[in-house]
Amino acid sequence: MIRYNNDLLKLISELAKTEKGIIEKNYAPDENIILQNEKLFYVYILKSGVVKCYITENNGKDFILEFLGEGEIIGELEILNKTTSLSNVVSITDLKVYKIPSSYFMEMLQKNWNFNELVLKVLATRLVQTASRASYQQNYPLEYSILKLVYLFSNQPLKLRKIDLAGYLGISTRSLNRTLLSLYNKNIIHPETMDLLVTPQAILQLLQSFDRG
Repeated sequence: MIRYNNDLLKLISELAKTEKGIIEKNYAPDENIILQNEKLFYVYILKSGVVKCYITENNGKDFILEFLGEGEIIGELEILNKTTSLSNVVSITDLKVYKIPSSYFMEMLQKNWNFNELVLKVLATRLVQTASRASYQQNYPLEYSILKLVYLFSNQPLKLRKIDLAGYLGISTRSLNRTLLSLYNKNIIHPETMDLLVTPQAILQLLQSFDRG
């Protein structure tokens, strides 16, 4: 699921008109915005486009943390904690960002209470969503997780790729393909394109059936 933050986007767009410390920058698809373990000097707020945040493990495999869209902020945790970056962040579409120097970001937090409140809400929301994601991935079968994500992405402007779905779920592409084939045999989802073969309402009913056991 791609996360958006219209409130933060609206505020930063207004501030950018008068604040010289806020810089606009463009990226092409597949460009690195942040590299894992690097020291950050800027915070970024997405003006348009989508990025993928992922951790590369020691075995070379990627684990996707989240997909972020317009209004979402990246780099704030590292600046607040004075640590190197937790993850890689790469553009997956044409991207426009507001680039804010770390010192100016900290100043804005102290002087602009609306900005401060919105950043706090981002941190709280991500904590809740991370806990929710961990819960359903641990307590529900893989079919449930795949169906839920494919259903959510069916309403998004981007097509979900197999490699990204596997990375988001923390599984191998072999496990993903095996489960997709099982769902295809039930006439639910196409194993290659991951297009739904049933209506969204039918998917919701299937997801609810997992809750009933």
